[in-house]
Amino acid sequence: MAGDYYIAASTLNLRAEPSADAEVARVLNRNDQVTVQELTNEKWAKVSVMTEEGELEGYVSRAYLSENMSFE
Repeated sequence: MAGDYYIAASTLNLRAEPSADAEVARVLNRNDQVTVQELTNEKWAKVSVMTEEGELEGYVSRAYLSENMSFE
């Protein structure tokens, strides 16, 4: 699953750790592009995203990643 993916939810929290209770590092928006670094477990992926400040790494729920942009 490594490679580039798009956020499929209207917003998605980029978290510091692979847990819904972890600190939110940034809020991502639909169609933001992320690069999957590794699959942490069946629910979480470690990703990197480019921001104005540079590259940021964190964790997102795998359920909201898509190989294609959404046009909703």
